[in-house]
Amino acid sequence: MRKYSLFLFFWSLTLGTFGQVVSDSLSYAGRLQSVIEAAAEVEEDSVAYRNVFALFEDLYADYPDSMSIRGYYEAGLLACKLREADRAFHYLDPLVDTESSYGPGFIFIIGEYQDEAFGVLASDPRWKTLVEKARKNKTDFYRSLKAQRTEFFMRASEGKSAAIFAGSARLKGEALYKALQVAKDYLPKQQRNYSISFTVSDTLASSYFVRLPKEYNPAKAYPLLICLHGAVRYTALEDFVADWIMEGHNRFYVSEAEKAGVILVFPLADKQFNWMYPDDGFYMVPAILKEVKQALHVDDDRVFVCGHSNGATGAFSYWMKQPSPFAGCFGLNTYPKVWEAGTYLLNGKNRFFVNFSTDQDYYYPPQANDRLDTLTRQLGLDYSDHRYEGYPHWFPQFDASEAAFRIIFEEMGKRRRNPFPCEIYRETDDVKYGQTDWLEIAELDTLSSRASWHKTYNFPITTWLAYNDKEELVSEQVNKKAFDFPRASGAVKAEYAKNVFRVQTSCVDVFRLYISPEMVDMNKKVKVYVNGKLKFKRKVKWDDAFLRQTFRCYYDRRQLWVNCIEIKV
Repeated sequence: MRKYSLFLFFWSLTLGTFGQVVSDSLSYAGRLQSVIEAAAEVEEDSVAYRNVFALFEDLYADYPDSMSIRGYYEAGLLACKLREADRAFHYLDPLVDTESSYGPGFIFIIGEYQDEAFGVLASDPRWKTLVEKARKNKTDFYRSLKAQRTEFFMRASEGKSAAIFAGSARLKGEALYKALQVAKDYLPKQQRNYSISFTVSDTLASSYFVRLPKEYNPAKAYPLLICLHGAVRYTALEDFVADWIMEGHNRFYVSEAEKAGVILVFPLADKQFNWMYPDDGFYMVPAILKEVKQALHVDDDRVFVCGHSNGATGAFSYWMKQPSPFAGCFGLNTYPKVWEAGTYLLNGKNRFFVNFSTDQDYYYPPQANDRLDTLTRQLGLDYSDHRYEGYPHWFPQFDASEAAFRIIFEEMGKRRRNPFPCEIYRETDDVKYGQTDWLEIAELDTLSSRASWHKTYNFPITTWLAYNDKEELVSEQVNKKAFDFPRASGAVKAEYAKNVFRVQTSCVDVFRLYISPEMVDMNKKVKVYVNGKLKFKRKVKWDDAFLRQTFRCYYDRRQLWVNCIEIKV
């Protein structure tokens, strides 16, 4: 069985009860939907099946100039199943040359979306001609995509930027620091929507979709929202993303971003490479953000991540595990848990999370959301939950969810990241995710005794919602904990003021403090007290190589590090 792609998921929603109509003609779209539903209700090779095909013929006769890629495909497919070769080619010939929000029509003739029913045409010479045309269209399409990607990443004064990175521009110390802060040689873009290829591994490629604000101005810094989809166990990586990504569940991202002037980024994920479980694909979102920052003028302190379902769990995981690039996170119908590691709630002190839950959600029960809301308030976290009554897990499919998306963009308008907070709490069981802003846990010592303040927070879940055999949502009794803690963790509490860092550690052997001239006076000595003892007292020098290296890693012009202090506890 072919993996269910995100494209096919949106394809199914587009003409559904709550999907958006994508045709120019509402009556055409309504009739097309009715015919498709009728075809699904009757048996193949029956008289009724042939009658349904007659409805397609009538539809084409009434709307010859309105036929969509979906209409051509469904009519051609039905004709193949009826072994009506002439009528099949009548619809498939224009299909291969059609482009729409679904993408190019050739994907249904060659490649993974070709239906096995088309096999009845294989011996017909016209099929060979159609396939040759599809291959040519595919070549032209990918050549165009490559050109668009080149244009997307094009920058002015490439040589100057490269010289700064290489050090040949002879900039040093504070001069280099200031140059990296302000060197924003961005260009206008030729279009608003881009499908950008993304290398997942040496043998695997994917893509992400970028939507620019109207009249994008490269001289202006824009907020950016990364939108994470759900159903990662059932979706596939695609080598391009078409405009369909802005429909269905994502339609309110687009309408609200249009009003707020926000850049939208839609990554793709599959069962292996995603933002939830396993950890193989967790790097993708920060890596994509780094790429986009090299092409577009992004406000580094106004980058946010949001998702629905598995995507919301991903946003929650970035809040817990890797918050540094983001000002904050949002989740709709979230399962609030880090699946690959422990869920250390106090990490939430470093950023905010806004949750949107419903009372009929099988993914995570409302009672558990209430318990989490209470616990986060007790811990002093910047967390809030908005409850919507009467809606199931697929809340974004309903028009009522527009209110939630409005809140998301209102929060984005009010919030900014503080790149150099005076206090940080960091806890981890994996040093790969040991850093928040200027504090990094480099090595753990989990055999040592925990400090009294190093506590684990959890709560029981006793009821869960599930669908029974009658598709009724019922409450079931369960006995589980909200979070798992598969490994021992280490934690650090740190603060700074007036060139003095005060650090408390628990089960940590080595940590690092990243230094910015925004945090300390580089002309004076820096003191570091660890668990009450003075461990460091001297000036921190400007390290140009370190500055360039860390800038290349994150492409963050606001959070620049000129050196770091490594301390063994």
